[in-house]
Amino acid sequence: MFSFGLRAHDFASGEPEEVAAALASYRSLGASAIQLAPYKLFPSWKPPRIDPALARRAAEALGANGMRVAVLGCYINPVHPEPDELERQLARFEDHLSRAADFFCDLVGTETGSASADCSFHPDTSKPETFDRLCRSLERLLVATEAAGARVGVEPVAYQHTVD
Repeated sequence: MFSFGLRAHDFASGEPEEVAAALASYRSLGASAIQLAPYKLFPSWKPPRIDPALARRAAEALGANGMRVAVLGCYINPVHPEPDELERQLARFEDHLSRAADFFCDLVGTETGSASADCSFHPDTSKPETFDRLCRSLERLLVATEAAGARVGVEPVAYQHTVD
């Protein structure tokens, strides 16, 4: 079955009920699914942990307006050059994996990152050791993925990320 979706934070932000009502207007275009990046879509939500009750509230509001969460977006830099920050970002992704079911979703997505802390172009990004760091990060996330009964989606970014 074909499903047309939106990257929700391009179209709305606010509280879950406000976002759901705003996105409902795109149903007439055939949209029925969204990529939901919680901290981009809901400015009042604060990292590092997603509150399960808020996740269910968002999913229920979206569902009542004909939308489902197809992808839970968790933009991290899985090759971040600073070990402490890399740890924080991987832990945030693991939290998203553990909360995906609260959004009635099983897919959590991220990008492949850059050797630059802000994910901009950096010549070291194409080095084998950066790709090895990505593989180590993904191996760790796959353990959490299996525990959560979820899936990981990996999005390449042309000309600036580890996988492009």
